[in-house]
Amino acid sequence: MRGWLLACAALAWSWGCASDVEDIHDPDGDDPPSEPARGAVMRERWHPPPSTIRGRYDEAGAWNDGRACAGGVLRGTKAIGERIRSAFTIDRVEGYECRPRSTDASELSIHATGRAIDIFAEPGAGDQVAKWLVVNAEELGVQLVVWNRTIWKITPAGPTSRAYAGPNPHTTHVHVELTREAAAR
Repeated sequence: MRGWLLACAALAWSWGCASDVEDIHDPDGDDPPSEPARGAVMRERWHPPPSTIRGRYDEAGAWNDGRACAGGVLRGTKAIGERIRSAFTIDRVEGYECRPRSTDASELSIHATGRAIDIFAEPGAGDQVAKWLVVNAEELGVQLVVWNRTIWKITPAGPTSRAYAGPNPHTTHVHVELTREAAAR
């Protein structure tokens, strides 16, 4: 059984064929439906650690019938996923799906650009992963993190953080987006 699970995990990590990933990048409603509850109940939303990073948020661009889809997770994005898998106890990492944003079919989803991954984890591990992503955002090229009803995002004036009230509370996975430069590394 363990060998089968490892084989499945390796196949899931191959990225290019993952098509069941949902895009959750837009802080104002590009969310899939709520995730089913599991594990410990998370009563208080996540509060990101302090950060002074400044930057510009890289949008995904126009949908154009999928002609701009990346074809898979980009090298830098995959590398971040691998670092997280080796450093934290997580369930799985998912990333790519060529599709428009849920709330605006004229725009590409960030997952379709190959610059976003979802890290599925229990609450304690999710807290650790989200914190690590924010603390190391400048080095990693992180531009946005959504975890446990909170969204953290870079801006030219410094990072912002607020309650995330979309239909998916992000209590079973950490959503992370990279800048174009970081994803291409």
